[in-house]
Amino acid sequence: MEGTPLMGDALGSEWTTVLLLGVLAVLAWTNRTAARKWRVLARGLFRMRLGRQLMREEIDLQDRSLLVLLGVSVLVLGLFGWQAGVVFAGWKAGFGRYLAVAGMVALAVAVRFLVLRLCGFLFQADGGIGEYLYTIVLLLVATALAVLPVVVVAAYRPEARAWVLPLGGALAGAFLLFRWTRALWIGVGESVPLRYVLLYLCAAEVMPALLVMRTL
Repeated sequence: MEGTPLMGDALGSEWTTVLLLGVLAVLAWTNRTAARKWRVLARGLFRMRLGRQLMREEIDLQDRSLLVLLGVSVLVLGLFGWQAGVVFAGWKAGFGRYLAVAGMVALAVAVRFLVLRLCGFLFQADGGIGEYLYTIVLLLVATALAVLPVVVVAAYRPEARAWVLPLGGALAGAFLLFRWTRALWIGVGESVPLRYVLLYLCAAEVMPALLVMRTL
């Protein structure tokens, strides 16, 4: 039947369905138990600066619901990257390859967090690091929510993959560029020398992204 997964179609396999149902269940749980979190995320999404009051009163990077959303975002972005690789790069399909992609996404996020924390420790100053850490989480969650419909369509509408996956790539790229722009804005706003901000972007943002694409 049109729109249902075909036999042998890896992108619409049973584990993909289970994963997507799990993601939707977690989002529903978050909406039920921490509905206020969505309002906080929406308030900070398109602001160039989050503001000290918002950071102090409403944002906690150790908040359980926020960490759960970050984990779900890694799973969704990993699934999107896996789908794009299978369709356009000829990757071998399978759950193992998906785990590798999701693992790379998780590693890239962890490296950014470690680099930023290390910078804060070495220079004994925040310099907007806390704000940018939350910005990373915020925009990762937003990117995952934006590409989630793309992932669902790609899984169950084979005829739409040729255009829907590039659309998802454009959305993800737009959020990535916006994040880098906010990094510059935050750094300059905190009086961090521009050369240091650019050095961070090259060393901890651009190069890891290129290495991940080359490795996969």
